[in-house]
Order: sequence, then C-alpha cells, then structure tokens
Amino acid sequence: MKHLYARWINKNVDFEKLIETIRAFFEKRGLNIEEYHENNRWNLFVKLRHSSRTVEVKIEGSPQNFTIEGLFLDRNQPSCKSQIFSPLFGGGLILLNEIRYRETLANLEKEFTNFLENAVINLTNSGKASEATI
Repeated sequence: MKHLYARWINKNVDFEKLIETIRAFFEKRGLNIEEYHENNRWNLFVKLRHSSRTVEVKIEGSPQNFTIEGLFLDRNQPSCKSQIFSPLFGGGLILLNEIRYRETLANLEKEFTNFLENAVINLTNSGKASEATI
C-alpha cells in the first residue's frame, strides 16, 4: 500500500480553490471524481480508467493548518509476490495487468505529489482573512 501524507502549517489556503485545483489535476488525466464534504474534512474518490479501483484523497483541517492524505493502492489488494505462482495456473495476464496497474499508480502518485507541493505554494494566503484565525 502506497500512502501519501503531507501536512501544512500557517498557509491560509482557500480550500475551495485547492479542491478545484486537485479536481482539475485528475480530470485533466481523464479520471472521474466523487467528492464528499463533512465539517473540516473532504474525501475525493478518483475512479481509475479501465478499473473498478479508486484512489482516495483526504483533506482535513482548517485553511491555516491542514493535512492531505492519498491512498494509491487498495488495502485489500494482494501483493504481486503472492501472485508469483499464478502464471502456472493461467494467471499470467492477471499478473501483467496488476504490474501495469501498480506502475500507473506509482506514476500518478509521483505526479500528484509534485503537483500538490506547487498548488499549495501558489494558493498560500489565498484564504479569507476570517479563515486565517480558525
């Protein structure tokens, strides 16, 4: 399981703009997004193409201090190592697809991490003055 965790302090970021920017990042790659918001927490579920799997991005906190977590592999997904014997039983294609899927996720995570750093830098102090004290 790949897990992205980043925390920012004293940034005063406009969350609406941040969510919009993150949404644009994934939509630009042709991925569908479902968004849920409750109190100071946003969950974005990104549906991967040609797969029933999703990437989960959680944003939690206040515009001043917040964390972003990304889960880029399914928790319940077996590892490639456990599938090493599957070619003996006709599962070579399944193993190949799993390897390609993991490679795609690794690239997406790397791109998203770099994107996120720049997005937060660009949105620093974009929050409303009243939100800065929350």
